Amino acid sequence: MTFLPESPHYPDYLQTALLRLLTNTDDPAKLQEDLSKLETWENEWDIAFHPDKCSQLSLTRSRKLVNANTKYSLHGHTLERVSSVKYLGVTLLNLYWGVHVDNVCARANRMLGFLRRHMKVCSTKTKELAYKATVRPIMEYACTVWDPHTDKLTNKLEKT
Repeated sequence: MTFLPESPHYPDYLQTALLRLLTNTDDPAKLQEDLSKLETWENEWDIAFHPDKCSQLSLTRSRKLVNANTKYSLHGHTLERVSSVKYLGVTLLNLYWGVHVDNVCARANRMLGFLRRHMKVCSTKTKELAYKATVRPIMEYACTVWDPHTDKLTNKLEKT
């Protein structure tokens, strides 16, 4: 499944994901075909993905990857295999959300520190509004995707 806009109206930056479920030995070749189709789509819409900014990430519950030794390429450039990637603000790390929760808590705590330093003399109501307007959106962004299922991660979020 590929998420590509159907019109030439796109933002200054474009995040695109090419996803394919790999269940048998033929699937890696099909994924490379999908990458070739992506190159054709780029030419059609007169845009280009920078190969150095593209990477390969495998998400699996299995300990053994189906495509462990397969190398994929885009524009003749071999895509780097990475263990985690940030996509649309959510850190993906093999279906484990601990790294993302750490990032969210760090950003929220930085913002909370900023509010504490700059809103010392404000009323409680103003502080509450500032918290709800700045810290809470950081904590809740895309939470339906990464909502932690372990007590450890939930407690970490609750402390912020």
